[in-house]
Amino acid sequence: MNTFFTDCRNFFQQLSVSQRVFVVGIFLFAIAVRFYSGQDNYLWTYDQARDAYTIRSIIEDHNLVLVGPQTEFFGLRHGVLFYYLLAPAYFFSQGDPNLPALTLIFWNLTALIPLTLLAYSWRKSTRDALLVLLLAAASYQLIEYSRWISNLSFAVAPLAWFYYFFWRVIEQRKLAVVAGLCLGLAIQGEFFLIYLIPLSLLYLYFVKTPARTAARFGFGLLLGTTTFLLAELKFQFLGTKTFIVEFLGDHADNFVAPSFGITKYLDHIGTTTQQLVGGLTPTMGLYFFIFLLVSLLVFYKKERKQSWLLYLLAITFSHSLLFSFRFVDAVFVNIPVLFPIILLAGMALSAWFDRYRLLTVGLIVAMFVTLGSQLQFAKITRKPFAGMQLVQSGITFSEKLDLVQTAYQLAGDEEPFSLSVLGSPYGVSTVWASLFEQYHARTGAPLPVLTGFWANGYVGGDILSKSDQRTRRHITIIESNYDVLIDEHTIAAFLENEEKTSVLLEEREIAGFKLQLRELRPGR
Repeated sequence: MNTFFTDCRNFFQQLSVSQRVFVVGIFLFAIAVRFYSGQDNYLWTYDQARDAYTIRSIIEDHNLVLVGPQTEFFGLRHGVLFYYLLAPAYFFSQGDPNLPALTLIFWNLTALIPLTLLAYSWRKSTRDALLVLLLAAASYQLIEYSRWISNLSFAVAPLAWFYYFFWRVIEQRKLAVVAGLCLGLAIQGEFFLIYLIPLSLLYLYFVKTPARTAARFGFGLLLGTTTFLLAELKFQFLGTKTFIVEFLGDHADNFVAPSFGITKYLDHIGTTTQQLVGGLTPTMGLYFFIFLLVSLLVFYKKERKQSWLLYLLAITFSHSLLFSFRFVDAVFVNIPVLFPIILLAGMALSAWFDRYRLLTVGLIVAMFVTLGSQLQFAKITRKPFAGMQLVQSGITFSEKLDLVQTAYQLAGDEEPFSLSVLGSPYGVSTVWASLFEQYHARTGAPLPVLTGFWANGYVGGDILSKSDQRTRRHITIIESNYDVLIDEHTIAAFLENEEKTSVLLEEREIAGFKLQLRELRPGR
């Protein structure tokens, strides 16, 4: 780690007093904008509620789990370290998500350090480094990732550290163990980052890295993925078998057309660039990416054989490999390209500043205006990632708490009322259990009684008591996307049962959800 501390010392020695004050100011600014959206304004879906209850079982039942959250493929899971990072926060907050979110905010703020050092190490330019630091601090998408209580958010910071340490492996043959460890930690957060393993080894081979250094990198990678290996041994290589079937075998039956993959790649690059460094629309983001790329190649054409330029291009375009396979079309597919785009923007803007200072300052101001507008839009509408990640309206914790509060206002909080929910996954009470439980913890209001069909075996399923009998006052919640995963026969049966057993007294719509106050029919 001496190399890292030497890089830190060399960077700060090159800064003037005013620049050091500027760096401190940027970090304070980065903290402020990550708190700007306020409390409870976090994505809250089944995944977040499931993780919260799994972490509770670690704390209260001493259930030391070996596997992390489920991926999109049954039998294949992410790493487990995300749970243990947030366990102290959930313990002290008693299930309130604000402290876990705070933990992830500061966890991801550490990414600004390696990103700045990486930019500085390329050309020993403090301006390059400060521009990259400024962009990373203000990046709207990085702000959203830092507030996302998810294994995906856990992966972001280690990935930034990996890019920095791996560069040091290439240039100085040092820090190979730490580089491998950071990549392993990133894979713990998001399993698909495993694609970086073969690409990293290929890069080490092409730059003629000694076998001993590559072995150290492999050892660090082994340390970072130890929990995966232990889980594979315990569960008889279920994850490996699933990976082989889903990512290798099934591609013969799941054809991904080149036009589809390329189009989706461009869509993701445009949206990510817009949310990372500025733009009014994803299309404008794509144009801006091309502009930055061309600027880099033109202004640094004399350095086109420099290793730093090759490295930046490699980490920027390696992300495109994901779109050659069957992929999940979600915002988190872009995690590997977050920092390369910020580095690309910082280096391109630095070159523009050398030639056209006034124009560059104007461009930076415009970038900040668009980034700020995206942050403000997300705060007002409560739509993180500008809706790109939304699976339903009313997706934030605060919006769902509004629904819960309204339910108590309609049914009263003197005695428990019965509750039925039409949502997906159908019958799973995990999300609503977490919401009503947190409202109960904050206000002391009694927990409702869950009625209707319920699925057993899910975490948090024992929080709300269950009964086949409804109370006199009954609340029905119909989620905004109930028809996505529930078949029409189940929907019809649910609605028919509601009409048979109760009379609708009042209905309100909040964030796309329908909230009904019902009264038990006489004789029921």
